[in-house]
Amino acid sequence: MGVADTARLIDSGRDVRAVPARWIDLGHVAPSSFHATYAGLAAAQPDGAPPIVVWARVAPHISLGRHQDAGAELKCPLAVPVVRRPLGGGAAWIDESQHCYVLIMPLARLKGRPSEWFGWGLAPAVRTYAAFGLNVVRDGQDLSLSGRKLAGSGAATIGTCAVLGSSFLLRFPVERFAACIAAPSQAFTAWLVRALRDCLTDWESHLPAPSEEALRQAFRQALAETLGWTLVEDAVSPAEAHAIAQGCGEWEAGEQGPRARRVPYGIKVKRDVFLTERHVGDRFARVLTRSGRFEAVALSAGLPEAADVLLRACPPAFDALRRSLAGFVPREEAASWARLILETACFHSD
Repeated sequence: MGVADTARLIDSGRDVRAVPARWIDLGHVAPSSFHATYAGLAAAQPDGAPPIVVWARVAPHISLGRHQDAGAELKCPLAVPVVRRPLGGGAAWIDESQHCYVLIMPLARLKGRPSEWFGWGLAPAVRTYAAFGLNVVRDGQDLSLSGRKLAGSGAATIGTCAVLGSSFLLRFPVERFAACIAAPSQAFTAWLVRALRDCLTDWESHLPAPSEEALRQAFRQALAETLGWTLVEDAVSPAEAHAIAQGCGEWEAGEQGPRARRVPYGIKVKRDVFLTERHVGDRFARVLTRSGRFEAVALSAGLPEAADVLLRACPPAFDALRRSLAGFVPREEAASWARLILETACFHSD
């Protein structure tokens, strides 16, 4: 998205290439402090306030989306903190190998619907990657490189502001993240590790990572080029500090009451890839889907390798799946196995 496209979504009342904005660098912060800071800043902004960019390095933790429940999504206990952030999205691993940023935009400056926020909100990151020679593209709420997810994002309305957060991922600890996710079996975790390695990537898998100062300056320049924000170094005001202190207690306490798992029986690996496993009595089905199709299926009944090719070509419809399974399980059981697979699988989510 270029400046002309962004201008159609941002209504500042003046030239979009000359919008004053605050840059607040938090340095290295604790997880609860980071999430409470951007939430408190957004909540404290009056009408007509300038945009804000929050920049930080954050200690290792699992960040859950605002509609997720730790008891449903994660193993317990974990060796790292768990914080439910006020933004949407799924479970994310955050540590010092990421440069986190949050854009806080007064709603009065926006024309677009919330679904359009990711267009302008991720444009500066795309421009930043390009400055270092990485051909990153936006894929919905994600950023992708060579077909693999490089970054996710989350957004929400807080107070009178649109808030969008993401990060520059230098290194991603696949096994460490996978070990945190609630799993009905060891095989589920093993499949998750393989799926993450296949679907996700990080900066250092392609090029040496830049220094923090080089990345910081490139991102600031990209913000000016794509959003037209003229950034001024700033700090949290006393009034904002009060709102942040209130938010810190709120996010540390979390919301009460259990919630269902965001993806029933499993996890979204990236926008169009899901891994699920369901147990019914002594039977189970484990299903990996990609782009609305079966990628891999395992059953407690056992499936030979020859079934993989046939199931990958099979549409996710009951009759077609029953017919495909008939050659690999007892014919009288094909219908029940087809039903279990379809009840287990996930092909899309909100």
